[in-house]
Amino acid sequence: YHRKDWHAKGIDETMKQVVDPWIVLDPDSFEAFALGGDLLMRYERYNDALKYLKQALDRRPKCDSILGAIANTYRCMAERSKDEAEKVHFMSESRAIMRYIKDNCLSAFAHATTWLYSDNASIPIPSEGK
Repeated sequence: YHRKDWHAKGIDETMKQVVDPWIVLDPDSFEAFALGGDLLMRYERYNDALKYLKQALDRRPKCDSILGAIANTYRCMAERSKDEAEKVHFMSESRAIMRYIKDNCLSAFAHATTWLYSDNASIPIPSEGK
């Protein structure tokens, strides 16, 4: 199959045919849960994506790429939320994860720092209004 063929099947069928059997065969597979989270993110199924990404993180704690994917999921949730308190919560979660990556992962330091500065620039200050 090519990507367009899987896309035509839809995310639920793709998860059912690819990710779920992989997890049944190897329930400790970091890669299966990471792939599931990535696929769900692409279809904007953020809550489901977080579940898979957190399972991947359980299998490979402190993995900077999965931590970054979780932070990105929270950022996407913040961008799409219409509730201000929820936006703040999601953005705070994202920023906390990126600070952890910046402070603990030398190979991802530059990426995490850039991400934090970008987030800082996107947060309106009181004089800018809404």
